[in-house]
Amino acid sequence: MRKRITWRTVAKIALILIVLPTTAHAQDTKLGAYYFDAALQALTTEARKEALGFTANLFKDQREVFIANCGPGEIQSGRCNVGRSTGWLFDLSPDIAINTGTEDAFQSIVGKISGNFMLFSLTSLGDDISPVPLPDLSKPLHVVPISAGVETTADGDTLNVVGEIGYVPFHFGSSARLGRNDLRLGINPRIGVFLQGGQKLRDDAVFATGGARDQSGEAKGKGIGRVKSAASMQLLFPMQAFGLPTGLTVQPSATGWYDFVNDKVYYSLELSLGIILLGAGGERSTLWEFTIQDGSGEPNFTEGTQFGTGLKLVY
Repeated sequence: MRKRITWRTVAKIALILIVLPTTAHAQDTKLGAYYFDAALQALTTEARKEALGFTANLFKDQREVFIANCGPGEIQSGRCNVGRSTGWLFDLSPDIAINTGTEDAFQSIVGKISGNFMLFSLTSLGDDISPVPLPDLSKPLHVVPISAGVETTADGDTLNVVGEIGYVPFHFGSSARLGRNDLRLGINPRIGVFLQGGQKLRDDAVFATGGARDQSGEAKGKGIGRVKSAASMQLLFPMQAFGLPTGLTVQPSATGWYDFVNDKVYYSLELSLGIILLGAGGERSTLWEFTIQDGSGEPNFTEGTQFGTGLKLVY
């Protein structure tokens, strides 16, 4: 059985989450285009047990990467490859997503290195305005992510090695802002399709029931082949709380996999409601979040529903 996290460990994690906001500005400067969030949650698991959950995400915001290298003020820097009517950029970055916890909490830890090939249209404003073409932000940015990494659990009882190639369209005119609700096309949240392949190296899950059991059709030592689709939306509503600018967020997301090796379909649906505290520049610093998740996602693809609420920090 999985060992329970002691209250001393819980206190340490809580202290870290409380202290982190005091260094938010310094960390934001260091992170640059990187996005990081962490949450400590009280969970009700699929087996109706009370548990402690922890989630974290680290990835590069490809919108920031594009602006920093190919934006109107940066396109002549040489970091962006410009042709007559199109331009392109390649960026390499880590991508880590953790969703774990005590008892029979959902288990999903995905770590990978992603290379993002970005292709975009150019427009000419005339030699008197700009001697070189500029990105045409009215047209989509086409992102082709190529990734390699692992899928596992907190105990490492399930381990997959997986490679992935996908397509994600992104449109700058669809960024969610205060007072405007848009479907955001981009790296995160995103609408995209992916082809995944790899191998299952370990299958030693000990839970037969609850949210931590392995319900995938993938077998140890066998190949992995999936088609994955992902979509998410963010609704952001402005409001005031305790005299501070805040926002109410509603974020539904859906991910589906077709396991064509074993002819099985998996899914993960999630709805999160949160309160965001906004800084002077509009950046999000702290979020109290309530989540409902149906289906754990890779690597176990466990069916069932899990509820969580807690403090989430965003950088």
